[in-house]
Amino acid sequence: MKGRIVLLISLLALGLFLFGCINYEQTLKLQGTGGGVANIHYWYVTATFSPDSGLTPPASTEADVKKEYEKGGVKIANFKTETKKDKDPTSGEQVDWTHVYFDVNFDNASQFAQTTLGDAKECKWEDTKDGYVFTEKITPNTQMSGQTSYHVTYSVVMPGKVKTASDPGKIDGSKATWTWDLDSYSKLGTEFTMTCTSEKAAPVGGGMGIWLWVIIGVVVIVIIIVIIIIVVMAGKKKAPAAK
Repeated sequence: MKGRIVLLISLLALGLFLFGCINYEQTLKLQGTGGGVANIHYWYVTATFSPDSGLTPPASTEADVKKEYEKGGVKIANFKTETKKDKDPTSGEQVDWTHVYFDVNFDNASQFAQTTLGDAKECKWEDTKDGYVFTEKITPNTQMSGQTSYHVTYSVVMPGKVKTASDPGKIDGSKATWTWDLDSYSKLGTEFTMTCTSEKAAPVGGGMGIWLWVIIGVVVIVIIIVIIIIVVMAGKKKAPAAK
């Protein structure tokens, strides 16, 4: 084993991935400023990191997660860990899995890249006249061929409806998602780029924005005037005739 490598979360030693024992999900929720929050979730067979395994366990306490990733100005929040029963992909038996969840709050996309979570090498945010553009470069581990039982998922939620996503990204409204098993992930090469573009965030009130409120205001005024006219006309009709 040559040193420490980063697969998705820079958490584990090379041996961990050769054993193929971790799933990883990352969802970036971005604002129009390029800041936002990353929801992180990774999980693994608990017994893999028993004292006799000789493997370095992933960060699974709030203190360890903050020590590892709270750098470059980001803030870790909403840490949670739990154990769930699920099938071991190797033996098929029901075993304990450790699940780790936390959020990473950042002011700009480049801050998130400094955490190296998700094998992040570079994150870039652009606000153009045609919409928003988000780009993330990752450095996949190329030594995990054959690992098909574990998966990695990257999702990006943009401020507006997603227009394009680089292959093999899938689009669902304002969300773009890339998913691989560890085998296909290892074949991405030494560097892989994910890009998506979206429309601008819709202004408050929907796509019509301020004009919608102008129209509503005019309609309300017209209705009030009509009601006043009706009341006045009804009052004149009821007035007694002069003697």
